[in-house]
Amino acid sequence: MKKSLGVDALSQLGREQKALLDTIDGLRGLGVELDTLPQIIVVGDKSSGKSSVLEAISRIPFPVKSGLCTRFPTELVLRTAAEPRFAVRLRSQNGARDAPFHKELATKDDLHSIIEEAKEEMGIEAGTKDFSDETLNMEISGPDLPHLTLVDLPGLYRTETKDESDEGVEMVRSLAKRYMSQKYTIILAVVSASNDATLQEILKLAKTYDPSRERTIGVITKADSLEPSSPEESAFIRLAQNQDPVHSFKLGWHILRNRSSLENDENNAGQSKTSYEERDEKEREFLGSGFWTSIPVFDRGVEALRHKLSAALTQHIQSSLPDLIASMDQKLKTNRRELMKLGEPRTTDSERRQFIFSVANQYREIAYASTRGLYDGKFFRTANQSTLAAPFGGYDERRLRAVVRNLNCAFHSVMVTKGARRNILFPDTPIFSGDPASASYKSWIALFDSISHPKNTSWTSLETELEAAAANSMGNQFPGSLSDGVALELFRDQAQKWPEIASQYLDLILRAAKIFVQSALDHILGANKTTKDALYNCYVDGFFEARKLELDAKLKELTHHYVEGDIICLEEEFHRRIVKQNKQHLATHIKTMLPEASRGGTLTKDDVVKAVEEAPSDRTDSFGLKTAFEMMDAYYQMSLRTFTDNVIILAAENCLVAKIPDLLKSIIDKDMEPDMLAVLADEPRLISQERKRLRKQVSALEDGLGICEKNRPLMGFREYSQPMK
Repeated sequence: MKKSLGVDALSQLGREQKALLDTIDGLRGLGVELDTLPQIIVVGDKSSGKSSVLEAISRIPFPVKSGLCTRFPTELVLRTAAEPRFAVRLRSQNGARDAPFHKELATKDDLHSIIEEAKEEMGIEAGTKDFSDETLNMEISGPDLPHLTLVDLPGLYRTETKDESDEGVEMVRSLAKRYMSQKYTIILAVVSASNDATLQEILKLAKTYDPSRERTIGVITKADSLEPSSPEESAFIRLAQNQDPVHSFKLGWHILRNRSSLENDENNAGQSKTSYEERDEKEREFLGSGFWTSIPVFDRGVEALRHKLSAALTQHIQSSLPDLIASMDQKLKTNRRELMKLGEPRTTDSERRQFIFSVANQYREIAYASTRGLYDGKFFRTANQSTLAAPFGGYDERRLRAVVRNLNCAFHSVMVTKGARRNILFPDTPIFSGDPASASYKSWIALFDSISHPKNTSWTSLETELEAAAANSMGNQFPGSLSDGVALELFRDQAQKWPEIASQYLDLILRAAKIFVQSALDHILGANKTTKDALYNCYVDGFFEARKLELDAKLKELTHHYVEGDIICLEEEFHRRIVKQNKQHLATHIKTMLPEASRGGTLTKDDVVKAVEEAPSDRTDSFGLKTAFEMMDAYYQMSLRTFTDNVIILAAENCLVAKIPDLLKSIIDKDMEPDMLAVLADEPRLISQERKRLRKQVSALEDGLGICEKNRPLMGFREYSQPMK
């Protein structure tokens, strides 16, 4: 392969930067890329000898028949590989051509037929179009080759011919723009000595796309077509010496002598009759005579051009090193973070035990902090990307104590505003009013929207209902005596929604706890789904099933007294409430008895006594219903506060929240059997492979950064901005 493809010449292009290119090649497999590969494009006017220049540099036999111009971009891609390989394919901008056309060849003699097949595939031979923006990609791999891309572009032209259309003019310019505008591309601007250099469009385009003249090398071809000692020869010698101020380049000019038409077989598509050694010898003889000897030796001949390109490539790579180093450094940090997430290997029982203990301890610390409201750890400081807390209005599910406190406040507010079945309305005085603090917890209270509001009922309507009930339960008491049974049943009727509200509250607390545990384990275990699933199967699911049963039993216990028990309360507080109510009722009653005319004036005690004595008699309350209602209401308010506190403390806190940090406690306390260790902490094969891959990447990136740092140019020194000589 090496002899048949002539890769000795190609390997010269990478000698100066081989160590750096080898490093970049190794990193390329890890996903670290330069903005563009080291790339040299050959561009010039039609029939300027571009393909001959490319063939002279690479010793790959491109068709160079006179009058036959390049019809599509041709990429010669060099790659370092253990085994030699030569493959050809068509590549379109959108990748549509990659699969259908793919050839491999063993010798360079097969290249011409492959190119002809490619032209047919693109439709050029069929006459449907004269140029194509599809790329003929020739990839040469071998152990001595650098990473490099050489590109031959269709020649620029200005007027329509029988072979080139007006439409092709713009397509060719567009192709030149695509490649020349890439900031790291080295441009070989080929100028034919058989035409006036100032009239060749490539020089104008080079100014446009390389305005600083930093990455263009001018190449003069067909110098042997000039008349010796003529003004035209003198002009091109000045150009080759980089002495033309209008067309000077920082990388300079170069002059070549390519094969003439007599040295190429015009009947065999321009393939050469002479060897590359013969070609190079004729070039040395020509450029070593006459006025051409005034040009420095490193600016003439193909061998010197290869060295010049090698130096330019080194400078090209060095200029891209800062971006490459930044990209490598970022990837290194990312890989280290991913490696840290995977943790240490777990191949022995000791390693597995250490791993699962670490998980349990991390969980306990996070859960303890969250239930105590201590939000200072890394778990709480990182940005929260989770959508787990959507049921709670987007609140941070990691801060469990905050979620619980908000639910507590919402639960209390709902108990105050919706806990009673009926809202009893006396004339102009609603007995049950809204909770003034409820607006502060609007989004949390909305979680209880399924709980209905109390039904407004007038006292007159309720009194009629209670009279019927009292009449059916009369015993031997005096008329107007209190009916404890009626008051008790009225209380039970009013409090019948308490279990439903409390149950919904506890379900929300349970949901918040489950979401917190999931978030904590996600943080600790990351992508380790195996251990996460095992913990759920062995601990988490069972924990929450037990907590659910415990909460249900506790709620049943807390509601039992209010559903079936007698009236039991703190007597002192109860009497205080009743006395307060009696005073309010008495004051209101006396106020209504005072004569209208006397209001606003001064009243004597006799006036008040007389007003009371002459007031109309109230309707007789045969069963003491109003007093019974007031006593029931006082008991209701006292019981509501007690019940709410008990549900929050004895149920939610004691049965659930306080136990969350101990969810994985048995892992720490018990000496776990090997079988259980394997279930919980065995490392999946994919994680082992991923750790191995990441470690390899981290090592390669660390080594690569060291090499790249050694090759980084010292920015600001003038010599690094000048071409190497």
